[in-house]
Amino acid sequence: MALRRPRQNVGLIAMGLILAGIACLAVYEYRSRNEAQQGDRAIPTTWNRDNKGDKDCGREGKLECRVDAEDQGARSGKFRRWRNNETVSVTEVLGGRFFRMERHTVNVGKTKQIDDWMWVEVPDMVNCLVQDDKGDFLLFRQNKYGMKGPSLAPIGGYLEQGEEGADGCRREVLEEMGMECPKQIPLGVYRTDANRGFGWYHAFHLKHCRKSDKHVPSDDWERQTLVRLTKKELVRELLDGNVKELKWANTFALAVLRESSEFGQG
Repeated sequence: MALRRPRQNVGLIAMGLILAGIACLAVYEYRSRNEAQQGDRAIPTTWNRDNKGDKDCGREGKLECRVDAEDQGARSGKFRRWRNNETVSVTEVLGGRFFRMERHTVNVGKTKQIDDWMWVEVPDMVNCLVQDDKGDFLLFRQNKYGMKGPSLAPIGGYLEQGEEGADGCRREVLEEMGMECPKQIPLGVYRTDANRGFGWYHAFHLKHCRKSDKHVPSDDWERQTLVRLTKKELVRELLDGNVKELKWANTFALAVLRESSEFGQG
C-alpha cells in the first residue's frame, strides 16, 4: 500500500488541476457573455422598417440607436447611419471608439433579399492638401500599419462630433503643421466603399498657408517627415506610385486637376 500512495496522490492532484481548469473556463465564458451583453460588442436589433423603432438599444440609450426610416445618411454622434429604401432591418454586431459594424438585411431587386449584408461605419474624416504662399505643396512622408513602406500623405484625421469638414480641416492643419490658410477650396465629399460603408471623407485644397502664432497641441503619435514639393514633383510622385492610400491619391489628383489651366482654376 505504501508504494501505491504516491501514484494515488499524483492522480488526485491531476484531477484537481483539471477541475480547476474547467472552473476557470466556465467563469471566463460567463464573464465574456455578460460583458458582451452589457457592452458595445453585441447590440440587438435596433431598427427595422416595419416598426421604425428601438427594441433594445444597449446601455444608456445610445444615440446611434435612435434611428428613423427618414433619417437616411444623417449623422448621429461620431457616426453616420445609413438606411435607404432597400434596407429592411439593421443589427449592430460590434462597436468601438472608431468603428461600428452592422448586419443589414437588404432587398436587392424585386425578389431577392440578402440577410447578411455586412456594413461598417467610421467617423467622417478630412484630407487637407496644404499649399504655401510660394506655391509649394507641403506633405508628410509617413508609415502606416496597413501599408508596405512609406507613403506621401496629406494632413488628415477624423472629424470631432458635430464638426463640419471645413472646420475640421482648419483644426487639423493648425494642429499638425501650425499653419493657417486664408483660402480653402472644397474638392468634394466621398463614400470610401460604396457597398460596405467605411465612412465619408471630405477633401480640401488649402492655399496661401502661413505659419500661425497660435499654439495648438497635437495628439498625433505617428512619426512623419515634412516634405515640400512643386506641382510638377507632386504629379511625378503620384504617377510613380508613391502615394499609396486611395483617399490621399484622390485628394492630390483632384487638387492638381483644379490647378490646371485646362479647367480655368490656375
